[in-house]
Amino acid sequence: MINLYELNRLLPCQIFYTLLITKQKFKKCTNQKFMKILLNMNLLLFLKNLSLMSKKSRH
Repeated sequence: MINLYELNRLLPCQIFYTLLITKQKFKKCTNQKFMKILLNMNLLLFLKNLSLMSKKSRH
């Protein structure tokens, strides 16, 4: 349904926009399921940001 690799290449603000569009396209998908995906995306973004921050601090 959602390609995480593609989303990872987008800017964080675009990710939520993409998810909103995706939700509209997949209206059969329940809100609960969508919220779970959104939470997973937030977690992935958080982990990605943490790794980016740790890389920056090393320089």
